[in-house]
Amino acid sequence: MNAILENSCTRTWKEIGEIINIPKAILAVSAHYMRTTTSITGANKPKTVYDFYGFPQELYAVNYKMQGSETLAWEIAKRFPEENIEVDPSAGIDH
Repeated sequence: MNAILENSCTRTWKEIGEIINIPKAILAVSAHYMRTTTSITGANKPKTVYDFYGFPQELYAVNYKMQGSETLAWEIAKRFPEENIEVDPSAGIDH
């Protein structure tokens, strides 16, 4: 809901965005997807996944347009060989 609300949380995130340097990459970790393996989104242009129901229509219109990196996804996966991480170029990002 913070994507469409104005509150102290959203104001703080806006302030942080105005004072920090633009990062080269952001790694977000989610246990939301039901998968049989650990995976990383390897899409260069990941789509937003809307797998929720019953929220205000404005939330379904939020679209996170970002640049992904299959190369970086593989670099991360290779750092944890014992985890057998799958890089999935078709996976989107969770809302």
